[in-house]
Amino acid sequence: MSGRKRIVQTELPRVSIQKALRVPRALVEQYAGQPTAPVEVAVAVGVKPSSSGWRALTGAAIGYGLTDGGYNAPTIALTDLGRRAVAPQEEGEDVVALREACLKPLIIGGFLRKYDGNKFPREDIARNVLKGEFAVPDARVGGALETILENAETIGAFRTIGGDRYVSLAPLAPAESAAVDVPQEPPAQSSSTPSADFIAEGSGSRTEAAALAPQERRPVRAIFVGHSSGTKVLEQVKQLLELAEVRAEVAVEQETAAIPVPDKVFEAMSRSDAAIICVTADAEQQADNRYSVNPNVLIEIGAAYVRHDKKLVLLWDRRVEVPSNLQGLYRCEFEGDELSWEAGTKLQKALIAIKKGEVPS
Repeated sequence: MSGRKRIVQTELPRVSIQKALRVPRALVEQYAGQPTAPVEVAVAVGVKPSSSGWRALTGAAIGYGLTDGGYNAPTIALTDLGRRAVAPQEEGEDVVALREACLKPLIIGGFLRKYDGNKFPREDIARNVLKGEFAVPDARVGGALETILENAETIGAFRTIGGDRYVSLAPLAPAESAAVDVPQEPPAQSSSTPSADFIAEGSGSRTEAAALAPQERRPVRAIFVGHSSGTKVLEQVKQLLELAEVRAEVAVEQETAAIPVPDKVFEAMSRSDAAIICVTADAEQQADNRYSVNPNVLIEIGAAYVRHDKKLVLLWDRRVEVPSNLQGLYRCEFEGDELSWEAGTKLQKALIAIKKGEVPS
């Protein structure tokens, strides 16, 4: 499979099966499973029809065999596989369909079948196999491996033996089938601090932010890091995350002219399990010797609060005024161009809580 310059979503979807299921589920729950215009489906899913995230989502649903018709098609229609995955008519039908959908993309299915019955490879080996045997471009190797791991966990394809993780694609026994749930939409978030007004103001709309909410708890592998101009603080945060064996997802470092800032931020958040937002005292936000919060940072805070179920840490420069509706969020305060020892220690404690699946407090 060498020499390819472009990989399509039928080979490697850009999002996990959990996220792609939102499309067929919207068709069943909102439109009785009937073919529907893409704009209407986007509204039901809770994303902007013009966003790159929506294009990736519809393409992934096609790649997994769940739907027919992309973002620019006359309609998006449910396939038989998609119907079985989200609206089963027999017990266990959804579990079988979910496995079939996960293995349908050529690269994901090929990689998992390669290691079926064997120990899952180390990260460096897995990356080399994806680049060499499956011709995945360097820029997509990390995301491909993340999707493979998440999908394998979703379908129960991992078995732990002697502390090592093995791949098993054998049919699940009835008792095991009951334990593998098709991910459902998360419950509505409460309107506790920060206020619902803040969420609407900071993230564009509550519906759009809620669409980023996680489907189920999973190990913390990546944390979104939002920042403005505090590059030294950013480096300190990345070092702490490296020590905690957690990958930093930094949207600004992946800047692409074709992707608007909000889309880049939301896409980076979707690859993360928690968030750290750095609020620095930027000169352009200064007026009358007082600093205010950058509006883009407010967007990140609002979206991260909902997307990561309150697993959010604010690194806050004391010189910046704290809005009243952010007072209840977990803050590590510092002043200047770098984190103090006290702020760094508090951040480490927050990371320990997040890795345990807890909300920092």
